[in-house]
Amino acid sequence: MATNDAWCASGSGIYFLTVADYNDATSKAEIDFFDLSTKEIRTVFVLDGKGLEYMGGLSVSPDGKWLLFAQLDEKSSDLMMVENFH
Repeated sequence: MATNDAWCASGSGIYFLTVADYNDATSKAEIDFFDLSTKEIRTVFVLDGKGLEYMGGLSVSPDGKWLLFAQLDEKSSDLMMVENFH
């Protein structure tokens, strides 16, 4: 199991991203929660893919009802050529 920079502390625990194996194309990423009172980890959300090694962090609302994270669906970019630009 691997963790990265995507984690966020809340009043009752820590939310963090885990991936079983970044080298395995079928491995899925999940957001887990470590409960400080019970010392147990539970899965909060399973992403569609394995996520990225750099995700940019997580954020949790003060009341703990909302979790915000960035998700990149593709690792690609577009190259555009503009001709006759003035």
